[in-house]
Amino acid sequence: MPRPLPRHRRTAGLRADRGGLPGSLVGHLASVGPCRHGEADNDDLSTLPKSVRTPHRLRTEDGIALDLFAGIPVTDYDAALPWYEQFFGRQPSFLPNSIEAVWEVAEHRYVYIVEDPERAGNALVLLFVDDLGTRVAEIARRSIEPTKRETYEGGVTKVSYRDTDGNETSFGGGSG
Repeated sequence: MPRPLPRHRRTAGLRADRGGLPGSLVGHLASVGPCRHGEADNDDLSTLPKSVRTPHRLRTEDGIALDLFAGIPVTDYDAALPWYEQFFGRQPSFLPNSIEAVWEVAEHRYVYIVEDPERAGNALVLLFVDDLGTRVAEIARRSIEPTKRETYEGGVTKVSYRDTDGNETSFGGGSG
């Protein structure tokens, strides 16, 4: 059985010089509600996506509530945000602070970008979907083309995209 990560390593991607957990996405979700585009920060948790604030969240076998956040470090948040809005085809689901944007990609599953120049370009995110061909076509209509397409034994296809920092976000599925 793998050993649990030391406490300080469990928060990978959450930089101490940005306030550690209290200034991070996780700390922010626990303490204040994020703002939407064009709104000031506020303390109202009702601005969080319903899946984060609902008592009917996914639970582990031990009964622990579980949401998944996959982080993508970027060099320049303001430059990266429009690319990700185009990639996902919409504005973020919420903005926890001035250097992070979060998209809910499925109930209890989120992808977020965070300005972290030291780590930028090293993310690998894979979203496995039922509608791979449709998803790839929609992204192409938004003028973003894949950088790589791989087909594996059993007919599984992985289609990868890279942002300007080199972070890889991929979609996988049965056809593509």
